[in-house]
Order: sequence, then C-alpha cells, then structure tokens
Amino acid sequence: MTVLRLPLLAVTVALALAACKPADAPQASTPPQTKATTTPAATTPGTDATSAVDQAPAAEVTDKAGVVIDAKALAGEFEGNGSTLILEADGAYTQTLNAGGAQLSSSGTWSAAGPGLLLLDPQDKAAQDVHFEVVSADELHSQDGTYTFKRAR
Repeated sequence: MTVLRLPLLAVTVALALAACKPADAPQASTPPQTKATTTPAATTPGTDATSAVDQAPAAEVTDKAGVVIDAKALAGEFEGNGSTLILEADGAYTQTLNAGGAQLSSSGTWSAAGPGLLLLDPQDKAAQDVHFEVVSADELHSQDGTYTFKRAR
C-alpha cells in the first residue's frame, strides 16, 4: 500500500501547487488618446532626445554671489581679448574668438549650468560646450581662464 501512497501524494502536491498559483493579472486598459497625443514623439521630427534636452526650459542664471540674473538683463554684447560674445534673450548666442591670429566663430544656445555658471552649447555637435563663470550681468570669465568678456552693449 505504501507504493500507491507515494504517487498519490505526488499528484496531490502537484494539484495543490497548481491551485495556489495566482492567476495572471488582468491587463489594464489604456485610456483613449486624443488626436494630439497619438503621434509618437520618436516619429515627430525634431523630438529626439538631444532636441528635447536642447529645448528644455533653462534654469535660472545666477552670478557667483548667487544673485539671479534675468535672461533679458544678461542679453547683450560682450567683448574681451579681441573677441566678441553676443547673448540673445531667447537663449541663442554667437561667438567670435580671435585665437592665434585666426578667427573662430560659433553659434548655438546658452543656459545656466549651475550656480554662477553659464553653458554655451554650439549647434555644431562636433564642437565642445564652453562654460563661463558669471561674475555679474556685465562680466563673464571662461572657465579655463583664457577669456574675460565685459559688456560692450
């Protein structure tokens, strides 16, 4: 009789385990989407990850003392070392550097890069980003110490 009990016990345990297995959770239904949200961002031109980051709202720009500087107050033309930097209130910039007798130009966007720091992000993605220390709304220093820009206009 012991021989019959072992298979019977195995079948009973298997049935008990099968009965204890939780049922698959029902799938949550997704709410209907409006026409404006049905286009996936990945297929919409200009909505790749880089564009999303580049178009994100900028943080507040502060000087090195922590005073908040409005983008309109910071906008203007800066000069130094025979070079110019133009910051637009909309976050665009144009820079012309005189380095070793050559003129190098770039354009792109500017934004806060932390307390007392400004970031120039060139349109040419092969070019490196440039950080400036914001001394005041009228004076910027390149983080490498090469350039000091003072407000011209």
